[in-house]
Amino acid sequence: MSIALSSSGVVVTLPSFNVPAITMGAFNLQNLNIGSSVELSFRSEPIRFRTHFSTPESPFLISVGIYGGGGAVTVVTDIRRVVLFSASFTFGAFATLDLFIASGTASVLGGLTYTSSTVGSGDDVSTKIDYDFFVHASGSVTAFGFITVGVDFYIVLVISQGPPSYSEGWVEVKYCVKIGFFKKEFLLKYSRKFTGSGERGPGVVEFNEMALASPVQAAKLTDALSYFPAQK
Repeated sequence: MSIALSSSGVVVTLPSFNVPAITMGAFNLQNLNIGSSVELSFRSEPIRFRTHFSTPESPFLISVGIYGGGGAVTVVTDIRRVVLFSASFTFGAFATLDLFIASGTASVLGGLTYTSSTVGSGDDVSTKIDYDFFVHASGSVTAFGFITVGVDFYIVLVISQGPPSYSEGWVEVKYCVKIGFFKKEFLLKYSRKFTGSGERGPGVVEFNEMALASPVQAAKLTDALSYFPAQK
């Protein structure tokens, strides 16, 4: 148990429980962690209780053969309502190829995060709902031990139902060619945003040169799935 003190309150984190890995034939379940905490506010706000089943940074992992995925669920409540509910799930496939003169890997992952949160205080509250979708596909081939070609494709769609309401999508495509000590990488980015109620008005389109965040969670899941039996 740990206690964190701040100017707004105290957070008491209870010991978490790690569920042992479960394997039944081709089915694998691992990294399932159950934890909870209690938040006491110094600002006359209700006590909050948080429970999580793994976290987005360290999701539970499930695989059946070459197919696998992961997820995390978080619930925050007080004595009056559910303040936050968040569920994220990722699924995909990982495979390897090993021939005499060439070898390679390929993975395709997709994910969805649903978040419902309470905005406001007291009796003046509203519900904000967010949907995040992503697809991450990557692959690489190495021939003769010194020629490697790799491609990485990442697309994200975010839909937020206010306030404010908007939808936004962005794409990142990266490919790399390596021959001996020579290496060249190329990166393409594109994003587009449609604003809705609560901003400039419905249908307004914005173009952004925003730097895309690296698909860290997808990469972590790809690495984790590579430890499961893969089809060759």
